[in-house]
Amino acid sequence: MNADNPILNNPYEEPKLHYDTDSEGSLDYNNICKGRRIFKVDSAVIPSRQTGQKEVFEWNDDAEEYKTHIINLCRKEVGLWRIANYPNATRVTKELLMFWFNNTERIVTKKLFFRLLIKLGL
Repeated sequence: MNADNPILNNPYEEPKLHYDTDSEGSLDYNNICKGRRIFKVDSAVIPSRQTGQKEVFEWNDDAEEYKTHIINLCRKEVGLWRIANYPNATRVTKELLMFWFNNTERIVTKKLFFRLLIKLGL
């Protein structure tokens, strides 16, 4: 990826990659990580006065701790529900979901952005 085009993901699909962050919370465009960035509550950054040391805080280092955060658990469960073709949904709901999101005949420009799917709770 280059600075002229920093977009990593297709807007119609769940993110597959994300940029790492440094100890100050800035995106590191040189370090691309697999998967969706975990949700993490805001935390204060511990300033480092020493130079030349490894960074005190890496965003993805705490992934294990935050896997149990309700938002990350919901993302996981909804993803599994989608993959399984919406089990336990009513027939009408399932037909609508399949029409909107799993319809190969639907024109790409008429699809909803992935972020809109999340907003709709789908």
